[in-house]
Amino acid sequence: MNKKGFTCFIRTCFIRAWLIRSLRTAGILFFIAFAFACSGDEMVIEEEPERVLPVEGVTVTTGRLVDTIKVSGLVSGVRESVVTSQVQGTIAEVRIGLGERVSRGGVLLKIEDSLARLSMEQAQIQLESARGDLEGVERRFSGGTASRADLTRARGAVKGAEVQYESTLKSYNNHTLRSPITGYVAFKADELEPGNLISAGVRVAGISDTSRLRMTVGLSERELAMIRTGAGVKITMDTCETPMRGQVTAIAAAGDVRTGSFPVVVEWENSCGEVVRSGMSAVAEIETHAAAGGLIVPSQGVLNIAGERAVYVYRDGQAVVRPVATGRVLGNRTIALEGLEEGETVIISGLSRLYDGAPVELTVAGESGSW
Repeated sequence: MNKKGFTCFIRTCFIRAWLIRSLRTAGILFFIAFAFACSGDEMVIEEEPERVLPVEGVTVTTGRLVDTIKVSGLVSGVRESVVTSQVQGTIAEVRIGLGERVSRGGVLLKIEDSLARLSMEQAQIQLESARGDLEGVERRFSGGTASRADLTRARGAVKGAEVQYESTLKSYNNHTLRSPITGYVAFKADELEPGNLISAGVRVAGISDTSRLRMTVGLSERELAMIRTGAGVKITMDTCETPMRGQVTAIAAAGDVRTGSFPVVVEWENSCGEVVRSGMSAVAEIETHAAAGGLIVPSQGVLNIAGERAVYVYRDGQAVVRPVATGRVLGNRTIALEGLEEGETVIISGLSRLYDGAPVELTVAGESGSW
């Protein structure tokens, strides 16, 4: 707004206030004159004091259009593993229960392994025999009594025996299912009972390490532009008395075609211990990028007076019109670019009854940056 426009704007506000006062005074004088004319008494005119209007206001402070983005989702452990049976056989022993804590390498389930053990032991004997034969051929080859072909065949026999032994050893070890990580049993197959037949490929159990937690949430395009990797996150859960602190660890490069949202991964250390389990719900408040901020004014306090954007500022018991230049608007939060300073008080209630210089009684409702 140039100097001439600003002068016209202020002049319009003063004329409006003068007309309101004049009309009010004229009405009062007319009523008093009529009353005294009817009574015949001498008229004494006393000016009515202006009415003080009660209003609310907020102290102008800096902030962001959106301080946090609140989303919800399901919690899971950063490290989770599904244990699957690799062989078919009869269940000999079950050592896990739902929700129990297991250590890495701990035995979860044993399948009857007598035949597998015998096959492994036989393969081990054959390997030792092949290695002994190879040593004899190598000595004869050095003495000139064995050909290179004999040596090659002996070495090949050892390799074949090694493959057979490794294969039977793996099959034997697969009859004992162990936990690959330390954590808690998240789920367990129903048919895990001694004596039952189990097939290869059955999902025996799921192990979840909840020492560090993760949640994947979906954000819109507008919300995605406000965050970045490493942004702080406050996580609250019904099972945890105090909020936990985490951060955004990953932002998807493409949106989910089914939902239209963009996956964002949040991770944090579990400070609540065993009460937090995989699959529980949580609410995450993601801190937005600091660039989208400035002096914040409640949108309800920004008016259009004489074609210009303006606010009522509280000063010395009066509501004073102040032209402002505004920027981005999001909901009830507007960025003030010019016309206001931090610490001033903007009136946000009773605006339709105000005029420039109107006497007011102010109640401060808070700071605009957290409004």
